Amino acid sequence: MINIDDHKIVDIIESRKDSDVAKWLKTFPNLELVSRDGALCYKNAISEANKDIMQVSDRFHLLKNLTSYCKDFLLKKFSKFIYLNKSKDEIQIIKLQEKYKLFIKKKLFKNNKESICKDLDITHSIYKQFDAKFKKENPISNIRKDDFRVIQNYNKKIEIINKTRELRDENYNITQICKTLKLDYRTVKKYLDPNFNYDNSRNKVSNLSPFESIIEHNINKKIQITTIYRLLQEKGYTGSYSNLRAYCRRFNSMTIKYRGTNSKDKVEMKHVIKFLYHPLDELKGITSKDFESIFKEYPIIKTIYNVVFDFKAIVFETKNTKDFTSWLTEVKSLNISELNSFVAGVERDITAVFNAIVVKHNNGLAEGTVNKIKFIKRIMYGRCKFDTLRNKILIAEKYN
Repeated sequence: MINIDDHKIVDIIESRKDSDVAKWLKTFPNLELVSRDGALCYKNAISEANKDIMQVSDRFHLLKNLTSYCKDFLLKKFSKFIYLNKSKDEIQIIKLQEKYKLFIKKKLFKNNKESICKDLDITHSIYKQFDAKFKKENPISNIRKDDFRVIQNYNKKIEIINKTRELRDENYNITQICKTLKLDYRTVKKYLDPNFNYDNSRNKVSNLSPFESIIEHNINKKIQITTIYRLLQEKGYTGSYSNLRAYCRRFNSMTIKYRGTNSKDKVEMKHVIKFLYHPLDELKGITSKDFESIFKEYPIIKTIYNVVFDFKAIVFETKNTKDFTSWLTEVKSLNISELNSFVAGVERDITAVFNAIVVKHNNGLAEGTVNKIKFIKRIMYGRCKFDTLRNKILIAEKYN
């Protein structure tokens, strides 16, 4: 609980139950305004404590919820890429080509048929077509020795894991499995864990991950690796040149290029979704002209953009509750399930939302203070109870 006027922590309570919060609020009969997030437990507690208290919902949480719902809708509606200047048949062919690239990787790493069909969302008949093409082209002959060695090591590891589990099914104990396969006791226990997935354990985040789109773009333009390295250093890359070189070689060796596909006609969905958070003229990886083409070819994306843009304008600029009511009506008329969920949540708390538009106060003080409380909590972790944590924080507030 934070005082809006002096930004000081007033108190910390152990529970967020309606009755407990209401009991605490009743000890301050002079309260006139409370800024909070959208949790109904707080709404109910404040109403129970004093119906005359003005409740103000937090604008940041409202915008965050709206953008999250819009993002979920777009990701469900579209795949990883959207294609411009293409017919439906052409898009279907391109998508199959993309899936075939992934099929090659999974096939080389000896994934079984069922897992490949599930991961790529393909039918068994398409699997047969991919498999026949794979055997005919024999892409393994085009792979560099280093990459082939990685594949071999992966397959050997999978065989050892499967063998470990087979021996366990044959009632071997862990010690016997260790002697048979010459493995460490801890390794065997890890392999026998039903939740262990070797693929997940290998997927470590590379320091090149944030720059993947830049690297791919420059490789496709046939720019030298040394130039790419200098460009990444300017962008904040701190890794080695050899790491980048190895990454570029893997990218080139595992990528199959098809005729008729133009990178300008393919846009990653992650770049499109950025407009939910940034103005179009500030976006990187996609231009305003690209958006004009996207809006023309996919009107639903422009509709979602207008929904978010109008919301920001009303809540943060014009601050007009009548315009917001009209906005809610227009959004409901779109009949999009994700947006309907957002509107339903707003209408349940419409008075506090209207107050958020009109009143200057927000929940930023609480959000910033939570970080400070967590820092103190981690220092004391495992050594103190809630009462001690509360006293420590309140004393610190008194002398700051």
